[in-house]
Amino acid sequence: MDLLCALCGLCVPVLGCGKKGPPLAPLIKLPLPPGDLTAARRGNTVDLSFSVPGVNTDGTRPANVERADVYAITAPETVPPLSDANLLKFGTKVATVAVKAPRDPNLTADADDPSDEVDAPEGVGLDQGALARNQRTADA
Repeated sequence: MDLLCALCGLCVPVLGCGKKGPPLAPLIKLPLPPGDLTAARRGNTVDLSFSVPGVNTDGTRPANVERADVYAITAPETVPPLSDANLLKFGTKVATVAVKAPRDPNLTADADDPSDEVDAPEGVGLDQGALARNQRTADA
């Protein structure tokens, strides 16, 4: 009987173990940056095209994206590459491309999972993975 009590006493502390610490923020799935980005200026017209992301940075799909905002900025070539924050601060939003968004961004499939495991993105806009095109005339 003493042996049984000793074994039960050893099992209780093992069941109570866990990692202590502050709670973690929820994981936010971010879409990959647009692929195949090209911009060509012809006179006062700028033609822009890019592939709408269909995958998140962690490889899951569909991508957590509902729109792509297009910003423009005029700067001398001697300026170092702009950060995302400075582009948003000094640039001008010239267009928004609507994209079909996932019904629930938390319900995704891994890259090797069948595509029927999650609902297809819905709504108004381009399909994920489609080629987006935008043409803008620059102010003189």
